[in-house]
Amino acid sequence: MSSEMPAERLEVPVGNSTFPEVPAVEGEVKSSESPVERPAAGSDKEECLEPVSKRQRKKLLKQKQWEEQKDLRRQKRREKRQKRKRDRQSKLDSSSEGTDRKRTRRAVAPSTLRLIVDCSFDDLMALKDVKKLHKQIQRCYAENRKACHPVQFYLTSHGGQLKSNMNEADKGWVNWKDIQIRAEHYSELVKKEDLVYLTSDSPDVLSELDEKKAYVIGGLVDHNHHKVIKCKAAVMWEANKPFSIEEVEVAPPKAHEVRIKIVATGICRSDDHVVTGGLVMPFPIILGHEAAGVVESVGQGVTSFKPGDKVIPLFVPQCGECNSCLSTKGNLCSKNDIGAAAGLMPDGTTRFTCKGKAIHHFISTSTFIEYTVVHESAVAKIDATAPLEKVCLIGCGFSTGYGAAVQTAKVEPGSTCAVFGLGGVGLSVVMGCKAAGASRIIAVDIN
Repeated sequence: MSSEMPAERLEVPVGNSTFPEVPAVEGEVKSSESPVERPAAGSDKEECLEPVSKRQRKKLLKQKQWEEQKDLRRQKRREKRQKRKRDRQSKLDSSSEGTDRKRTRRAVAPSTLRLIVDCSFDDLMALKDVKKLHKQIQRCYAENRKACHPVQFYLTSHGGQLKSNMNEADKGWVNWKDIQIRAEHYSELVKKEDLVYLTSDSPDVLSELDEKKAYVIGGLVDHNHHKVIKCKAAVMWEANKPFSIEEVEVAPPKAHEVRIKIVATGICRSDDHVVTGGLVMPFPIILGHEAAGVVESVGQGVTSFKPGDKVIPLFVPQCGECNSCLSTKGNLCSKNDIGAAAGLMPDGTTRFTCKGKAIHHFISTSTFIEYTVVHESAVAKIDATAPLEKVCLIGCGFSTGYGAAVQTAKVEPGSTCAVFGLGGVGLSVVMGCKAAGASRIIAVDIN
C-alpha cells in the first residue's frame, strides 16, 4: 500500500445501539438498512466514530447466525411435540389400564367412600400454615384424580383465610372437577350416623374402611402446640381498681392441658366479688369463668379433645376419681380451686405472664382473655353447631339457676313456683321450673 493512499479502517457511529450485520464477504460491512458511510479524512463526523473490535465482529456474526436459524429451531420444537404426542398415544394403545389420568378415570368406576376435609377452624392457623394446608389439599386432589378408584372428595366450611389464599395463589380451584367444595359445615351435608372423625389422638385404630361411611379429616396444620401466644386480656392488678387491658403471653399447654381460644364470655357477680374484695384471690389475676370457645391446641396425653372442638371451660372440674365425682349426690370435685384459691395450675405454676410478672388463674378458667389454658378435666365438649355467644352462659349463670329448680328445689310437675329476681340466674330458674313441669310460675321483680 503506497504512502499516498492511507489505509482504510472500519468505523461505526458511537452510541448506536443497533450494530450492523456482518456480511459473508470479508471487508464489506453493511448495516440492516444502508451501507456504513465513510466520511472524508479530517471531517467532524470522523471524530465521532470508533473501530469495531474482533470480539464485536464475533458477537455480530453469532447474532446473525441465531437469526438465520430461528426457523430451524421452531421446526425442531414442533417435531419434539409431535414425537411426545405419538409416544403418549402409543403408551395408551399398549396398556389396558394405562397411567394417564383421563384414561384411568374413564376405565374405572369411582369409589362410594366419602372423604371430607373439614376447614371450619382455619382461623386458628397462622397464614404460613394456611398456605401449607392449601398445598396439601392440592396434592390430595391431584392424587385422587389419578387413583384407579377415586373417592368422593369433599372440602367443607370453605371460607376465611383458606379461600382468600386459594384465590390469591391460584384461582384454578374454581374449575376443579370431581370434588365438592362447600361453604357449609360437614354436619349439614352428611347424616350424623354416617360420620367418622379421624384423629391421631384416638385410641381406636381402623383395620378397614366402611364404604357407607363418610370419613372426616380435620384440615388443621397445627404448629402452635409448642408456641407461646401473645394476646389481649383484662388484668386485675389489685382489688378495687379498674381492669387494665394488657398484652399477655400465654404458654403452651402442658401434659393433660388444653389451650382454648375464647370466642364469647359473660360477666358474673362472682367476678365482681373479686374486684370488691368480697372473694379473696391472689393478685394480679385474670378473671372470668363463664365462656365458650374453640380448642386451639392440646398437651401430651389429651385424647378427649382435638384442635377445632367447641368447648365450655368448667370452674368446677370433673376428675372422675375423687369421692365427689364418683358420688351421685354431688359434683363438687375435690380438685377445684374455689375454696383456698391458689390461682395456679395443678403443677403449681401459671400459664400467664405480663410485663415479666406471673398472672394468676381464676378458679381454673380465666376467660377475660383471648386464649386460656385449662386442665382437660375442666373442659366440656359441646355440639359443633352450638352458637358460642349463647351457650357461654351455661358455664355458670344458666346452670346455677336451672340447677336450683331441677336439682335443689326438685320442682315437680303441676307445682306452683315463685321466682324472686329476674336477672340472668332468675330467668334460668324460670326455665328450670318450666322444664320440670310447673303449672304456674310467678316471677317477681321491680319494674
